[in-house]
Amino acid sequence: MCPFNEASAFLLYKPDIVVTARHALYPKNAKVIYAGPMSIMRCGFEVSDGKGSTWHKVDVASFVHPNKGLKSWDDPYDWVVMRLSESVTEFEPYRLPSKPVSVGDKIISASIRQAHFLPDDWNERIVGDCRIRSVENIEKIPASGLRTDCSSDVGASGSPILREGPEGLEAIGITTSGTGSCRKFDRARCYNFAVGLEPELIEAVHRLARG
Repeated sequence: MCPFNEASAFLLYKPDIVVTARHALYPKNAKVIYAGPMSIMRCGFEVSDGKGSTWHKVDVASFVHPNKGLKSWDDPYDWVVMRLSESVTEFEPYRLPSKPVSVGDKIISASIRQAHFLPDDWNERIVGDCRIRSVENIEKIPASGLRTDCSSDVGASGSPILREGPEGLEAIGITTSGTGSCRKFDRARCYNFAVGLEPELIEAVHRLARG
């Protein structure tokens, strides 16, 4: 929550590194234009086991993100990396990708408080099994866009797209947009979009982890 917008987010690589969608902090307007960074004075990162939750303070001076965008919801620059003031001890962070992504990869979509789901409680978690259906080299950035057949909606932005790796769950993408309710994947009309963990994003994670 930063400070009035909220979205999904996740720990990556280190227990004090958080990744989410940039538009959760700096929203696009109705014409899908990135307005540029604005002053944000406070943020909180919530972790939950489905029964209760704990809030952790975000170091708002630590934000790293591209200061550019496309006139499209399928925007490969729609990511932000941030550091917490203290490490999370309740959960392990997801790992970085161990190999490139491929069409057909089995993946897991995990988010919290999506639209159009009947909530059991405030800490409802939504997990789905799905697949990568298209890998896009947007702006000539290799694998910067992933089109999937996952089911997600408002509230899922910033959530991880996960894959089983040799040492556990790896984050390979960040959910940022989709085409809404539809029954069958179609690359142009029925898909969910995730920003791939491309080199600039991974370098930002390493840079913040070095502190």
